[in-house]
Amino acid sequence: MSLDQHNIDEQHCIWMAAGVVSYKLCDRDFECENCPFDISIRQREGAKDLPPVASNQTSSPRHSEALLFSSAENQIEHLISSYANAIAAVPFPTDRVYSSSHAWAQKVGTHELLIGLDHMGAASLSDMVSVVLPLATASLIRNSPFVWIVHREGTLSISSPVTGTVLEHNPSLAGQPNLIGTDPYGQGWIAKVRTTATRGPKPHLRSASAHAQISKKELESLQQKFHDRSKQCKLSGETLFDGGRPIQTVSELLGSSAYYEIIRDVFVGQ
Repeated sequence: MSLDQHNIDEQHCIWMAAGVVSYKLCDRDFECENCPFDISIRQREGAKDLPPVASNQTSSPRHSEALLFSSAENQIEHLISSYANAIAAVPFPTDRVYSSSHAWAQKVGTHELLIGLDHMGAASLSDMVSVVLPLATASLIRNSPFVWIVHREGTLSISSPVTGTVLEHNPSLAGQPNLIGTDPYGQGWIAKVRTTATRGPKPHLRSASAHAQISKKELESLQQKFHDRSKQCKLSGETLFDGGRPIQTVSELLGSSAYYEIIRDVFVGQ
């Protein structure tokens, strides 16, 4: 066991006594190769059978395992709740309408609309790599794919909320596809479209309030799927002195592949 952990705590070194690790000021200027403790530990590395260490701790192994299991469950719950709460805290803008595949349409001219992805859909794309945009003059058909999101585990197609002709796509997305996630209602717009509809967007598109109610139920379903999948995960405590870090996202918790399998259903219109 080499102690290259000089930044763990200012001028502290890890020592062991009777099987319990504690802290003590280092009096060897972190010269671990000459440290009796480090030498002793390295000499014992590779030993297959170590003698049992007496302990006066009152907690039993079962109790310790239960605490660890409880801690892991709390960590999983925190990750999933944080994911859902971040989405629920953002309102759907009322100046546009929404489709069941989480696309939005905003009127910007007599027959012109901006189209983008709402924040719930955008938040799902945490591992987005790039985006394939529709070309100018391309014809769009409602409920048919008009943009493709390249994810680490596959490609997600997003259905157009309207029928029309593409006037232009957002040039910023070519170099900064993450704008869809960081600013879905602003700089993350996807395309400007001319529609032949004389009355604006059709009734199949939802108002912000109606979309919020349906999205809330979808988010609850998504949380449950995350919970069900997380039962296959095993987490340990945050003893990460080796330079690692705790799991911070649902995608990291479940694994990129499992996460992709779940979130792709978000974009399937009901």
